[in-house]
Amino acid sequence: MESKSPRDDDGHGTHTATTAAGSVVSGASLFGYAFGTARGMAPQARVAAYKVCWLGGCFSSDILAGMEKAVADGVNVISMSIGGGISDYNRDTVAIGAFRAVAQGILVSCSAGNSGPSPGSLTNVAPWITTVGAGTLDRDFPAYVSLGNGKNYSGISLYSGKPLSDSLVPLVYAGNVSNSTSGNLCMTGTLVPSQVAGKIVICDRGSNSRVQKGLVVKDSGALGMILANTELYGEELVADAHVLPTSTVGQRAADAIKNYAFTDPKPTATIASGGTKLGVEPSPVLAAFSSRGPNLVTPEVLKPDLIAPGSQHTGWMDRGSRSVWANTRHQACELQYHFRHINVMSSCQRISRAHQGCSPGLECGSHQVRSHDHSLRNIQERGKHIRRGHGTAIDAV
Repeated sequence: MESKSPRDDDGHGTHTATTAAGSVVSGASLFGYAFGTARGMAPQARVAAYKVCWLGGCFSSDILAGMEKAVADGVNVISMSIGGGISDYNRDTVAIGAFRAVAQGILVSCSAGNSGPSPGSLTNVAPWITTVGAGTLDRDFPAYVSLGNGKNYSGISLYSGKPLSDSLVPLVYAGNVSNSTSGNLCMTGTLVPSQVAGKIVICDRGSNSRVQKGLVVKDSGALGMILANTELYGEELVADAHVLPTSTVGQRAADAIKNYAFTDPKPTATIASGGTKLGVEPSPVLAAFSSRGPNLVTPEVLKPDLIAPGSQHTGWMDRGSRSVWANTRHQACELQYHFRHINVMSSCQRISRAHQGCSPGLECGSHQVRSHDHSLRNIQERGKHIRRGHGTAIDAV
């Protein structure tokens, strides 16, 4: 039942608020991964949260009412984790509300969206909105797949339970051990337990959630899962806190692993965690899911304005809110993939305090914007198959 109050039933608002202004917490980690000190971008900032989304959706009237109230309350920055289709500015609810806020000297920061890498997929494109794409960090959580033919592949995972032994175990493709035409997706009730028990199962990504696939595999008696990217997802890897030993692999590795499973008479494999890896290069990289330009409403206004960390960093959530698992296990924090605009919003808020009287545009324009990564090479993007040199969004600024 939904709470008809400002209470956060979903967890999304709590998550974004901690990213913006969470207090400093030492010794933080996600099930042992990414251990260190956690804090929001501006831990001394005061947060005003306005609930505008409900189970029935985010209605224009609620969005505008929330923005109007924020302006009336005297906020310095508005961060909006809301996106949708694009339309002319006089029919775009967020653009209308943002225009009034910016006229009052308030910075409005919005995410570009999570519909990449398709061209023209971004939202929140009004010139007065700071539109932020998602970049990666120089941190990863590798999970290694070793095959019986001696080949090894690197994937990603946040599984923290009992590991598999070093011994190789039988490997099967979900589509070949299923009673359904969509068995390759490891959906509920599609696997035949007697054919997967004690084995590692290859599941194709798509349709149901990534972690739910692992739960289906585990409930069928399997020991592990290899989550295989298809052409739709390419080489974009997403780290999840799985319920059994798992490695999510890109399309190239997935194709090689499946080919081995199809051609070897007795395929075997094992999965091993690589913990937390720092200093990953290249970084930052424009995330594949981050929506791309051009601006289809006003092509001469280049969007997104910039990219910021928006992939695989942690945030707090209410215990039990938006639980990942279908059993009794809850999560207190999760890896987030789409709150990059909050990092920019918090930075601009700090600049605003240091340089009072600056306009919202000048506040964000004062950022040190660069078109190269940590190793002084052009920022790249993660596309369907390869990482291509790409600095358009950054160079434009």
